[in-house]
Amino acid sequence: MLTGVFAHEMDHVRQRHGLRMVFQNAGVFLVVSALVGDVASITASAAALPTMLVQRGYSREFERQADAAAGKYLIQNRDNTRTYRRMLKRLSEKSAAEAAPSMMSTHPAVKKRISQLKQLEKK
Repeated sequence: MLTGVFAHEMDHVRQRHGLRMVFQNAGVFLVVSALVGDVASITASAAALPTMLVQRGYSREFERQADAAAGKYLIQNRDNTRTYRRMLKRLSEKSAAEAAPSMMSTHPAVKKRISQLKQLEKK
């Protein structure tokens, strides 16, 4: 069951998602700062909101990439993604994060993730 999780996390490392997030966040913050003017005069939450929303979009894309890599690995080595899909479903049932508005989530909806893994199996 953990093989899919390890494959997913290894793809984050392989794709350097953490480092990419640092650079993307810095770039988005600079653009937002340039558009709204003096950063010091803006309240922290108002300045951070656009950056946070864009960051969430990047994060969800990185999660989709890592899920796809994990799915491909599992299909090649285990013939299907069933245990990984089951684990995702279990985690979502125990997590309150799924109840958060989708624009605030760092991960795609679990139903969508499971659906994409099933589509990979059909290819």
